[in-house]
Amino acid sequence: MRILKLRYRNGVDFLAHWDAFQQHVTAGGDPPLAEGVGPERGGVFYPTREAIPVGTPLLLEIRFPELKNHSVLQGRVAWRRQGRHSRKIRAGVGIVILPTEAQKCDYVLGVAHGQQQEHSGRRHRRLPIALPVSWRVPQSKGVFDSVISDIAPGGAFVRTSLPVEAGADVVLDIRAPGAERPLSIAGRVVWSALDRAHAGFGIEFRWRDSGGARRLKELVRRLERGGAEM
Repeated sequence: MRILKLRYRNGVDFLAHWDAFQQHVTAGGDPPLAEGVGPERGGVFYPTREAIPVGTPLLLEIRFPELKNHSVLQGRVAWRRQGRHSRKIRAGVGIVILPTEAQKCDYVLGVAHGQQQEHSGRRHRRLPIALPVSWRVPQSKGVFDSVISDIAPGGAFVRTSLPVEAGADVVLDIRAPGAERPLSIAGRVVWSALDRAHAGFGIEFRWRDSGGARRLKELVRRLERGGAEM
């Protein structure tokens, strides 16, 4: 899946491109919108003369100074327009953010509005993904099947409705596409949420040797090259 690197001067600049998308949608769309796109769906305007087809799935790497750790959101092209110099209309595409990215999108908007303080603890960007995983708590009999919705060499977010306490040790068995056997990774839960729409936990990986970290970095690189929907 293609990655677009969206760079903004500051949070206000990002919000201006966000508002440009919303203004096009609420005006009824000329050119017309992709199916399923309405005023309730958020997105961003990306200035470009490239003819990116409507419906194209994209990964958006968003960065502005207030956002210390750049975020990656999944989206798709909802509309495309040509520039009109006489009316001062810029050529570009409108990219709608997928509903699965609502939590991360709200966070980015909060930072841009100055309502959310950005934490600088992450060293790696998170890749949106849908990756099968089995996980367990050591010394516990249960093994649970879930899905990783974003991953980086340093950690991941595991979707689950089961309660997991922050600080708990967890072992993940990641079933990577094309792999003969799962990649087993130990980590510690750094936060968890039971909200129905975004239930799950964030885990920080812990390695006993450099070999495991190297294998995971290679996995993340392969997923980036091959796309986020595997």
